[in-house]
Amino acid sequence: MYDMWTAATWNEATLGVGGSWRDDSLYGSWNSGDLNIGRVKLSLYDSSNVSRVELIFNGTGSDVSSWFRKNRLISSPWQDLISTATNYFSIEGDVNEERRFYINHNYGGCPGDKGWLVVTDSQMLTDCQYERPSAEYPYPIILYSNTAGKVVWQDVLTTGADTVGRAAYLTIHINVE
Repeated sequence: MYDMWTAATWNEATLGVGGSWRDDSLYGSWNSGDLNIGRVKLSLYDSSNVSRVELIFNGTGSDVSSWFRKNRLISSPWQDLISTATNYFSIEGDVNEERRFYINHNYGGCPGDKGWLVVTDSQMLTDCQYERPSAEYPYPIILYSNTAGKVVWQDVLTTGADTVGRAAYLTIHINVE
């Protein structure tokens, strides 16, 4: 998913992400600064196409990556996010672990990792059980806090959707002024 979003050109066959779509003309104009972006909305949906999470960002003066920053966040369902320290809040995320669209509080070994949103779409460097694919949950793995605050990622394996939600897909929408 990260490569699909950040690649300069969109080629579904090369990227191997069937069912995904991106408007290349909008993407290119946004990245070059030709669009006057007002707000950016990232939404997470479950497998029934129900919106579960919406994050709204100030997109003014942003490009396709810089809008996803804590200082641009306007609203989120997580009450503690603004006041809590984060070790990651970016699309790039933790490049060594390939955790993207990553909003994380801290690392505490896999059982102690805490955060709000993580997308893992690669089998290359995964080292925590909570982000490994299965027949029921193939890549990309999109996990999010299903509470009003940060969660322990490992809880998806034990308490499931009670605290950690699994999204089937995410969307990014822009408001042009």
